[in-house]
Amino acid sequence: MGTQNNNLDVKSNLVAVGFDKEECRKGCTRMIIVDELPFSFVEKDGFRDFCRVACPRFTPPSRRTLARDIYQLYVDEKLKLKKYFIEKSPRVCLTIDTWTSIQNINYMVITCHFIDCEWRLHKKILSFGMIPDHKGETIGKIIESCLLDWGIEKVLTITVDNASANKVAIDYVRRKMRNWNESKLVLGGNFLHVRCCAHIINLIVSDGLKDMNDSIVRIRNAMEFHLLNVIYCFKISKAFDRLLDDDARYGLYFSELDSGKNRVGPPKEDDWDNAKVFVQFLHVFYDITLKFSASLSVTSNMFFHELCSIATELNTLANSGDFLLGEMAAAMKYKFDKYWGKIEDLNKLLIIALVLDPRYKLDYVKFCFGDLFEENKVNEMTYDIKELLIKLYEFYKGVDNISSSDQVSRSIHLENEGDMGKVNENVDFRLERLKKFKQMKGKKDFVDLKNEVERYLIESMKIQMMIALMS
Repeated sequence: MGTQNNNLDVKSNLVAVGFDKEECRKGCTRMIIVDELPFSFVEKDGFRDFCRVACPRFTPPSRRTLARDIYQLYVDEKLKLKKYFIEKSPRVCLTIDTWTSIQNINYMVITCHFIDCEWRLHKKILSFGMIPDHKGETIGKIIESCLLDWGIEKVLTITVDNASANKVAIDYVRRKMRNWNESKLVLGGNFLHVRCCAHIINLIVSDGLKDMNDSIVRIRNAMEFHLLNVIYCFKISKAFDRLLDDDARYGLYFSELDSGKNRVGPPKEDDWDNAKVFVQFLHVFYDITLKFSASLSVTSNMFFHELCSIATELNTLANSGDFLLGEMAAAMKYKFDKYWGKIEDLNKLLIIALVLDPRYKLDYVKFCFGDLFEENKVNEMTYDIKELLIKLYEFYKGVDNISSSDQVSRSIHLENEGDMGKVNENVDFRLERLKKFKQMKGKKDFVDLKNEVERYLIESMKIQMMIALMS
């Protein structure tokens, strides 16, 4: 009688949850989509046994019912996103990809990137399907139809690969959007076209490795031959048990060997030396391609950084004294100059993105121009970028009805930044460039401000080198 059951005083954390058949079906549908499972998964014995144990009241749907549920979920989500585009009217950036499958069927996907009211970056696929051909007008009409379907009026850029048909497609979309409402286009859509940076890097690297193709093929064939030997040691031992006297893939390899396709080899000592050079040389391009290929983080402000890094890398290797490296670097530099050698060939919004990064601004861009172009062009190009920034400011000021004074006149005292960050001992081209820029900025100056843009450009910059380069 003197003891008490302490369990009576403990409140249970269990909460009663009612069974909802519809929510269970929706959860099952999302599982199939997120995990990329086949529709037949819901009819497998193991999954149905699990459902009987875990939730006896839930009857898994058939594959046909699941297909209908997935389509309905797609329709519901599309309506939500479409409503958001119509009500919030965000400015979006589009990415267009086209390809041809091994069945000779043409496909095209349109991806949309935008920032919501909470400053979160989103990536949404708006359209995916077959197209009749890769002609520019065909692609342009599909983009136009997609924008009309989703109610999208404000497009900042459209990123495509370097095919000539894509230029025709962008010109078509630009004309149509000007007819819809030219005020929705940023500066008349003159900067609508963005060429895919990762695709151009691939073209540059491929062109540089053409002369080294034999070494690559010899090593590839050696690796393939070694792998096939390992695989078929097991297959041959099983062939006697299963009376397997024909293997299509094994036969195909030796038929290609007889025809000469795989006769290049074996690798020579020079091939292995060349391979070591390839790996070291291409690692820079590999890292840059990974950065450019990110889809859930902002990459526009990194473009000019990496452009300068590639140019510096190619110039350094071309003058390294190594014949092999010099030959590859020269071939790549020729291709680099073809696509990015002139300021007119660049979409200037990608440079503006770096100017709008408060760690760098216009002075850093001008500093980088000095590494890329002739001295007599640096001031001219810097002036053009500044004028474009002012035009963008005026455009968005007019759109958003910002009530602020244009003319501000005051003097700013530029102090030498003491917290610009320490330079890593393992200096690469990007760190070296920032170090030189830090030294250049290590002085005091007085500047008279004309407007808000100039005030931004002249405010103290906090260049955090490691954060900037490693992010």
